[in-house]
Amino acid sequence: YGALQELAVTMQHADSEQHLADNDIMEMIRVVSFAILFLSLLIVMIRRLDSRLIDLKFALTDAIIAGIFADAMVLLRFIYVSQYTPGGFSANLLSIIPTLIAVGAGAALLTFVISGSGESLARISGFDQLKTLDLLKRGFYFNRAVGMALIRGVAAGVIMVGFTVLPIIFFPDLHLHFTSNDPVFNVHATTWPALEIIAKSGFFSLIFSYLLLLGLGGFAWIVKPKWPFVYVVVAIGGVLLGISPMEIDPMWGTIIIGLATMVILLTLYKLYGFAAMLIALFVYYIMWDGMSGWMLYNSPDLGMSMILGAVVLTLFAFGVTAVAAGQELDEIPEYIPSYVAELSTRERMERELEIARNVQLNFLPTSTPEILHYDIAAHCRPAFDTGGDFYDFIPLEDGKMAVIVGDVSGKGIQAAFYMTLIKGFVQSLSERIEDPASILCEINRLFVRNAERGIFVTMLYGIIDPATGEFTFARAGHNPLIFKPNNEANPRHIPSPGLAIGLIGDDRFHAHIRTTKIIIPEEGFICLYTDGITEAMNLKREMYGDHRLLGQLSEVRSESSSTIVDNIDNDVATFVGRAPQHDDMTLVVIRHAGTFPLTKIG
Repeated sequence: YGALQELAVTMQHADSEQHLADNDIMEMIRVVSFAILFLSLLIVMIRRLDSRLIDLKFALTDAIIAGIFADAMVLLRFIYVSQYTPGGFSANLLSIIPTLIAVGAGAALLTFVISGSGESLARISGFDQLKTLDLLKRGFYFNRAVGMALIRGVAAGVIMVGFTVLPIIFFPDLHLHFTSNDPVFNVHATTWPALEIIAKSGFFSLIFSYLLLLGLGGFAWIVKPKWPFVYVVVAIGGVLLGISPMEIDPMWGTIIIGLATMVILLTLYKLYGFAAMLIALFVYYIMWDGMSGWMLYNSPDLGMSMILGAVVLTLFAFGVTAVAAGQELDEIPEYIPSYVAELSTRERMERELEIARNVQLNFLPTSTPEILHYDIAAHCRPAFDTGGDFYDFIPLEDGKMAVIVGDVSGKGIQAAFYMTLIKGFVQSLSERIEDPASILCEINRLFVRNAERGIFVTMLYGIIDPATGEFTFARAGHNPLIFKPNNEANPRHIPSPGLAIGLIGDDRFHAHIRTTKIIIPEEGFICLYTDGITEAMNLKREMYGDHRLLGQLSEVRSESSSTIVDNIDNDVATFVGRAPQHDDMTLVVIRHAGTFPLTKIG
């Protein structure tokens, strides 16, 4: 932009062709590099959204700002061109509206992905220098942190312009490269050029900052959390993406200026945070684009450059004012992104669920009891971390044993809580009440008094007498007991009336329940289970059903109880396939393998 003193023309066709080829290669490298980095961040964005690890509020704010910047650039150039077309601006207004919508939406979507994924990546990886940026986005402007970020950013932007000019001064072979499409003066390219430069600088400073410093820097930090490695990766990325606002011939000049620019920006980011670096890049761009006004005497861009200079001075003055306000960073509430708070809450809930699961597992028997001539096996698999299914074995007087299988309505912590409540009732009542139906009536009375309305429990309570083979039981709305007399007979359900615990009061509950007795002969067995077994569904929404369970048990001959349990569990798993488990599954098998009468109880 110096005054023209002398003009000499030299034709170098071979060099020109080589230069054009080099430019094409560099342009292709920039496009490919941008595409790879953007697609990587898009994948991060999708995965973060799926895990809800994105600060959508701030990413949306950045996207709106970028969309406004992009539309401002298009609209200002359109207004300028419309001055020289028939009909002027009004006649061509309808033609620009679809373009503005497309450009604004595209710029907003691009920035939303880059900002959201880049910021999330930086926070999760520990490559986090975002405190001052958080203050700006939350509206805390008048404090020392924001003020110093503005002052340092403006100063660094000016220094970067100097570093850009120095190689051209000290290396005479270097020169700026312009194409035929480059305007000599900005006033000849757009209406209100200062506003267009501010919009363009704001847009590209946002894109490059989030793309390189947070996106690429975050990736580099995950691979190797060392600053020298991050410097090398991000600096190379800045050169490949063309962060420098000008082209220098020979090409190595552009590379040197790009590397120097990235080193300054990375140092700012490391020492003073993202906000100072973003402001520095913004000032660098608007000062460079404003050089045509202050480098040439009587330049038509002088007014534009004065406006841009006033913008830079205003940023600096605002920084000084913010510092003078004196509010320290520790006086401002710390910002915690919603997804970070949610992640912390989720981790706390997972720890609490783990504790609840351990408590629930401690309430389940660690092993099945050993009774002479009886083979007992049990299995319980919750659908979630905690569940409502339970089973228990309680030794009684005279060598008898109580067997309990139950299912609390619902799932999760609430069901686990009521499961422990019921087990406490059973443990206490089984010591002083012998009749199973009477025990269930008393449990219903206590449960209705203490439990929330709408919660109910199905349960089967039975007492096995090893001396006689008699199994006495009562059923409170639970799945019916399956009985197989011996290894030749077919299994069948044993009917026994009863309503679920917690549905109705004492009198009606007592009227609908009764105690049932059966004898388990030699080689015979009983099977107690919850509806999670029979109601297990596959991907076709088909239920496993009682008929499949009975069919599996009909094939039993002399297998042990644990083998029977394993075979049923495997058959249900095969039937369900990849479908998720929706309910807890509990199964208890008690098989008689001896002769009567028995006198010894183990």
